[in-house]
Amino acid sequence: MKRVYSDLEYATNLMLTHNRERFSTLFPFTTENLNGYMSEFDFNGKSVLTVGSSADQIINAYLMGAREVVCFDINPLVKYYYDLKVAGICCLEFSEFVNFFCYYSKSKFFRNKDAFSLDIFSRLLPFLDSESRYFWQSLLESFRSKSIRKYLFSRDEYSLECLRNINSYFSIDNFNYLKGILGKVKLEFINEDVRYVSRLLNRKFDYIMLSNISSFIQKLYSVDGIYGFRRNVLSLEEFLESNGVLFLAYLYDMSYERKVPFYWDAIYDISNVRNVFCDRDISMISFPGVDSFIRGDKSVKDSVLFYKK
Repeated sequence: MKRVYSDLEYATNLMLTHNRERFSTLFPFTTENLNGYMSEFDFNGKSVLTVGSSADQIINAYLMGAREVVCFDINPLVKYYYDLKVAGICCLEFSEFVNFFCYYSKSKFFRNKDAFSLDIFSRLLPFLDSESRYFWQSLLESFRSKSIRKYLFSRDEYSLECLRNINSYFSIDNFNYLKGILGKVKLEFINEDVRYVSRLLNRKFDYIMLSNISSFIQKLYSVDGIYGFRRNVLSLEEFLESNGVLFLAYLYDMSYERKVPFYWDAIYDISNVRNVFCDRDISMISFPGVDSFIRGDKSVKDSVLFYKK
């Protein structure tokens, strides 16, 4: 329980300061089209190492048959949110789950009044492990449940219609199927910066998923940029099984016509990425982009860079 006290202090500080620095708050749901690329790979019986983020990578991996998922994230709150989501899937009907977890279910201008309702919270608490129960119960004793949903989470949340397209468990059948799976698994969570995760690993994985960490190359690897990213990736590759797959980068809107942060440049230059990883056979698959569902423009494509060991 020692760790939960410092994590609770961290969360309380976020609540009081309304700090929204990147990686400090939680992502309510994925911002990637997980269904778009995960469905192209066989997860059945596989072991997976993945970024935690919204916990949706973990949940979808188990939905697709993963044998084991280990999660890492610099944000210590991911573990508590994963536990809460799993409790929600196991204990609630799909409509109740949506009403509880979706804050901007219709638009950025419509806040769901039922999100993080105290009534649902009270129903979920008994199904959490001792640390997560203490964490959420302690927060609820200090803050309104609606305030927790507002200030502990990022505003990066898509509409329910979009979530149905990009998140496989947002179908009633898949949601109900998960009820018989998630209650049987115990998440191994590594609270660490991606640059140092390899120091804490002790076994190999079939899949290693880095989400869109590559979008922040200029920030995370300020000294040597994409070459620092390469060294980081190769340190993780040591824990990839033979014939395993390392998902190197998630790229949003490959048309690259919209205004994007300058620090995306390093990973969006595919030719340079292939030069930097010249001793690895980098492949790219493209699929309907998240913005294709938001804007109704089927030409928008997101992509994933990956290679096999």
